[in-house]
Amino acid sequence: LEVSKLYYRFLKEANENYNDLEDLAAYSLQRATLIPLKDGNKHIQHGSTPAYLYRLVGTWGFSPKAKKWREFQNWFFPRFDNKDFKPFVEGLSINKWYNGREWSHWFLKFCDEERLFNLYGNMPNKTTLSANWREPGEHYGSGPAKGKEFEIFAERPDYNFQLPRAEHLVRIGWDGRLHPDFHSVLYQENVDEMNKLIKYGRQGEFLMLSLYNEYFFIWLRNFLCNVELLKIRPKRIALVTNDRKAHEQMQTVEGVHSVYLKFPGGEASRGNTFSTPGYIELMLNRARLVLELLRHGM
Repeated sequence: LEVSKLYYRFLKEANENYNDLEDLAAYSLQRATLIPLKDGNKHIQHGSTPAYLYRLVGTWGFSPKAKKWREFQNWFFPRFDNKDFKPFVEGLSINKWYNGREWSHWFLKFCDEERLFNLYGNMPNKTTLSANWREPGEHYGSGPAKGKEFEIFAERPDYNFQLPRAEHLVRIGWDGRLHPDFHSVLYQENVDEMNKLIKYGRQGEFLMLSLYNEYFFIWLRNFLCNVELLKIRPKRIALVTNDRKAHEQMQTVEGVHSVYLKFPGGEASRGNTFSTPGYIELMLNRARLVLELLRHGM
């Protein structure tokens, strides 16, 4: 293995930020790519967040929490003596790799029973804090070394990892998707855009937020003109829509942060007449958006 010069700083900062999380079992330095529960999903849906929680354990640069490692050992030894017990998690493709010796399969089973996650860093430009040179051996067979799958993360010593707050960590299930027990449908469908909106919202004390569609676009433009004329225009304005045409129109307006999101109900929830199903859905989506933002500390 080859590790980044910043690996210790990452582990130290992650431990300081997340060690109190009861559902966190361990930290990993590797870049996760494996999805052990196949359902057609080809990529882990962590978006651009700098760190996230994943059900799968990362063995390259593995650093368990002391408390959870002790709990794992107490769980492990009675089961290891039971020759009929196999540490399989139902449905996982990696069950076939078990040959009776791998500690990682036991740790996976422990995490599954205890509903625990493992923390990964999501370094920029597809780099990694720990790279395996994939040399000949038990894991990669014979033949020449394949080399590193990802380049080592290399940045200045004072690099800011920008780790999210513990309550805002993304949690990923065995299938590589956002875990439905922890994330709303709205967030699951718009990971990157929601994270950008949340980041924008935390940059100051006051934020004007509005949900609009094409019908309300003219009203919104008039409002912005009036508050500018009166010199009371908010410094930060976030405008959210599920109407692509309205979003394209808003790109021509300076000084606003326009976001396109996929809402439950799709484009059908663009109603513009009071009491119609579309309008009611629009109002429900506004409430869903505000609730999600409040959950993320805005």
